[in-house]
Amino acid sequence: MSTGVDWEREVADYLRSQGYKTRTRYVVGGHEIDVYATRAGETLIVECKDWNQAVSKDPIRTVHNNAEEIGGTPGLAYTSELTAGAAQLADKYSVVLFSAAVIRNEVLTLDEVEGIARAHSISLPSVGDLSDLDNPVGPFVTGPGFSEKVAEQAQRDAFEVTRRQADALERDVERLIDKTDAPQCVPVLRNDRGRIDLYFIRSKGPDALPRPIEKKSLSFG
Repeated sequence: MSTGVDWEREVADYLRSQGYKTRTRYVVGGHEIDVYATRAGETLIVECKDWNQAVSKDPIRTVHNNAEEIGGTPGLAYTSELTAGAAQLADKYSVVLFSAAVIRNEVLTLDEVEGIARAHSISLPSVGDLSDLDNPVGPFVTGPGFSEKVAEQAQRDAFEVTRRQADALERDVERLIDKTDAPQCVPVLRNDRGRIDLYFIRSKGPDALPRPIEKKSLSFG
């Protein structure tokens, strides 16, 4: 585990990579801010917690109050996890959450998903880039008929997939869709033809955060 200072520097480095100007342990309005970040008229007031135990509600309240007094958007960068109560309070106060995975670039990006799609047989659709994902239209939308199209394409492209197996795959895809609020998905039929990977892409959040992408895999055949 890094020290508090090391973690603050990591957070500041990440925000600089996103185009922010940053200051650590910056005193403004009588408050010492762990990371104070500005970009094009936007201000982030970030509290940094490098804890072994789950982060409680108190840091959420602190950063919210500081941002209210100073002016800016509250943020919390943490290395462990949040308690359920802290997560609910962060949502209530619109606190931008930076997990260690985000800060350390350990999350999937659209560029990475695009690279994976190019390296394998993408089932729906055959595309050279994923620029259309910026607009919630087209074949990437997890709307009516999406799971059926995925199953039909898998049956066409995979070896020896029966109608019964395709129907089971369709049900499995629909089940995953029901469990997520992601409006878009990139399905990739793996080259081994025995697995399909589904990259569920949620709506874009604050500009300081990457677009949330969650990978789910299904086997068939």
